[in-house]
Amino acid sequence: APFVTPTAYLWRTEYNMGRTSGDIRQLAGLLEGEGCFTFDRRPAIQVQMTDRDVIGWAAKIMGAPSVRPAYNRISKKDGTARQPLFVAGTYGSQAAGWMITLYKHLGERRRAKIRVILAEWRKRRSRYVGPRVGRA
Repeated sequence: APFVTPTAYLWRTEYNMGRTSGDIRQLAGLLEGEGCFTFDRRPAIQVQMTDRDVIGWAAKIMGAPSVRPAYNRISKKDGTARQPLFVAGTYGSQAAGWMITLYKHLGERRRAKIRVILAEWRKRRSRYVGPRVGRA
């Protein structure tokens, strides 16, 4: 099972209030099919699709700052226009908290990815010593 940091514990107990277990399960299902769990200097969860209302709902549940349009080519090879894409995501400690929260609702492949991401995050966080305190 993934480790729980004090930050993630605080997030799960205080900032996750108001979200129902049904919301969490629905979000897990959406992310299982359409989501992306990554680590590039910090944990990240992103979901991208053409349904702006679904992305807006996911952003609201995750506490993502906004829904933004994603890069999309203007037309297909046959000249017809593509539907616009929208993306929402959460990053850093908030994403790590969501990974821990969603962990038990995801499939084995996603769980394995989350274990790798959280281990790397923990390793990198342990390097940070904090601000220097005055020396005598």
